[in-house]
Amino acid sequence: MKIAISGATGFVGKSLSTYLQKKGEQVIPLERGLFAKKEIKQIAERIKSCAVIINLSGAPIQKRWSESYKAELRRSRVEVTRKLVQAIRLLPVKPKLFISTSAIGYYSSVGCHDAYKNARGAGFLSSLCVNWEREAMQTPSETRVVINRFGLVLDPSGGALAQMSQTFPFGFGLTIGRGDQAFSWISLDDLVRALYFEIQTPTLSGIFNLVAPETICQRTFMQQLAKKHKRFLLLPVPKVLIRLLMGQVGQVYCTGQCVRPTRLLESGFSFRHTTTAAFLASYTL
Repeated sequence: MKIAISGATGFVGKSLSTYLQKKGEQVIPLERGLFAKKEIKQIAERIKSCAVIINLSGAPIQKRWSESYKAELRRSRVEVTRKLVQAIRLLPVKPKLFISTSAIGYYSSVGCHDAYKNARGAGFLSSLCVNWEREAMQTPSETRVVINRFGLVLDPSGGALAQMSQTFPFGFGLTIGRGDQAFSWISLDDLVRALYFEIQTPTLSGIFNLVAPETICQRTFMQQLAKKHKRFLLLPVPKVLIRLLMGQVGQVYCTGQCVRPTRLLESGFSFRHTTTAAFLASYTL
């Protein structure tokens, strides 16, 4: 089966491409430059024989949000999704499945949420997710659509886990404020497996939260990570300092969303890493 992936060279995309190829699938990477052009026909030509389109495109969130960078975040998510949907419309034979990405930043930081409870948050990130998802929902009805709201993706190979581990070689770790903000996460291994599960399960469509079943706070995770690094000193960084240094994106670090994978569990998916303790115990430093 041919599977086209935008964002195939990213943190998730590389791992997913490798996984799919091991399963015997043919991966068609959709390069960033393809979407910089205005010709939708060229995108349609690349995806015309693909049974599945997976949209993982998106510039990194963890950078200071200048107005120009906000525009880049919108371009790399909303506009890329729009162009993929427009390309699908041009195809005489539509793909069977379109998987598009969103984020748990969609939700409010108040309460705990699953895919049945769409209580959206306020601010730029939530608005970005709403517009991102709206474009994916314009996909022609002949194509099954799945939209995944990703939690924080953890893997020892890099990404957020590497960032959170940066201070441990100096003998300490950091929490943001009291560290009581929700910490909704998923291992990269489980995320990739969940994406393939969605491909293999034709009855699934709509919104899914790709997060582990565990509900914890940032401080608890950092305590477990400190233990893994054999460090026992955690220093709180005042939230006001994070906001001062990082601007609007600092709000992402200072608040969190409590999110549950209810629909994914109901569909029969089985997580390998259900707790951060089990996840951290699964690899060596």
